[in-house]
Amino acid sequence: MKRKCQSGFSLVEVVLTFAIMAVATTALGLVELSNSRRTQELKERDIAFGRGQAIMERILRMPFGSPGAAAASAAKYDILFGSDEDVRQVSLTEVQQRDDDSDGAVDNGPITFTLEGVEDKGVWEVFIDADLDGNGTIEPVVDGIETREGRTDLMRIEIRRNQRTVLKTLRARTPQEQDEADALN
Repeated sequence: MKRKCQSGFSLVEVVLTFAIMAVATTALGLVELSNSRRTQELKERDIAFGRGQAIMERILRMPFGSPGAAAASAAKYDILFGSDEDVRQVSLTEVQQRDDDSDGAVDNGPITFTLEGVEDKGVWEVFIDADLDGNGTIEPVVDGIETREGRTDLMRIEIRRNQRTVLKTLRARTPQEQDEADALN
C-alpha cells in the first residue's frame, strides 16, 4: 500500500518554532533595553560634562591669589556662582582655605552644592587644593621622590557629580601672578 503524504506541521514542530521565536524575541528585547539605558547614561554624562565644563571655566578665570591669603568667607563663597564679573573678586587660595560657616576656622572638604529641577541634578563637589593626586594627604616627598604636592604655586581642581569625577585639572600660578605674589612678600 502506498501512504499518502501529509501536508502541514506537527504539533511538536509548531511548539518548537514558537519556543525559538520567544527566546529570540526576548533576547532582542533585552538588547534594546540595554541600549536604551546606555543611551540615557551617555546623555546624562554629556549634560553633566557640559555643566562641569562651565563650572571649571569659571573657576579657571579666578586669580590664583597669594600664598598667605585669608580664608574665603561665606559671602565670597557665594561669589563663585554669581555674575561673571564677580568671579575675579575671590582667589583660588582664598577658596582653598575657605570658611564656609564664617566661624573663623578653615573648613575641610570640597565645596558642595546640590542642583535640583534640572537635567543634571545631584550633589556636586568642587575640590580646590594642593593634594595633586587627590588621595586626601599632601605628601611633598614619597620614597625620596618629590611629588610637587603642597607647593604654593600649584593646585588641583576637581569637579564631581554624585561622587563621580566629571573633570579635573591642575592650575599653576602664571608668571604674572607669581610676580604679583613676589611683590606682596
